[in-house]
Amino acid sequence: MPIDTFQVTPQISLGARRAPRPPRSLISQAGTQKAVLTWSGPEDNRGVDGWRVFVDDDLQVFATIHDPATRKTEIPISASGSRFAAVSSFTRISKTKFIESARIPIVLTANTDKFVVTGTGGETSGVSPSSPPEYSSEPEGGRGDREIL
Repeated sequence: MPIDTFQVTPQISLGARRAPRPPRSLISQAGTQKAVLTWSGPEDNRGVDGWRVFVDDDLQVFATIHDPATRKTEIPISASGSRFAAVSSFTRISKTKFIESARIPIVLTANTDKFVVTGTGGETSGVSPSSPPEYSSEPEGGRGDREIL
């Protein structure tokens, strides 16, 4: 997956610009060899230009989402496995510089389903997790999926 390269200025004020508030209410829904990660925007979402999703540690950028209304992504996970993830919001201060919020951590898990190739003794279509019921009722919209730019 492509990774955006840009300079992040964490948690400080740069002139009149301040770090945006972090995302809230991170939820993981387990699926077959993946988890759907959703989150809510901050109550005060002024200055939020997008999201950064980190996987395995808080330095491995999995996705940079440049649409603040997109608050959902799928993370691959081995069957019955788990992975660390974190989400932050960012404010763009120039074409290559951003101010980032605190990173909010969560542990993601997959269910126990495994894919089996047809003709080898069994098969399953697996389970694709859905978004949590409250996801679409959030004021930020909750209608978009991850888009890596």
